Amino acid sequence: MSPESLTAVAGLVRGAAAGMSAAEVARALQASRVTARRYLEYLAEAGAVARHLRYRGAGRPEVEYRWLRGRPAAQ
Repeated sequence: MSPESLTAVAGLVRGAAAGMSAAEVARALQASRVTARRYLEYLAEAGAVARHLRYRGAGRPEVEYRWLRGRPAAQ
């Protein structure tokens, strides 16, 4: 994992008013969705973000990642 990319992902999610999906993070950072998801899952396993399911009509729910208040950015 790149420390620079991890810091960018963490900063983006921490600064978001609402949770973000891997696709939204990928678009914002001009990265692939798979790469964004890998970093988000790392942050989830580290306890910095929480996973929630986002339901939007028909189809599969999207995983949304929300920063846990009071947590420092993962380094």
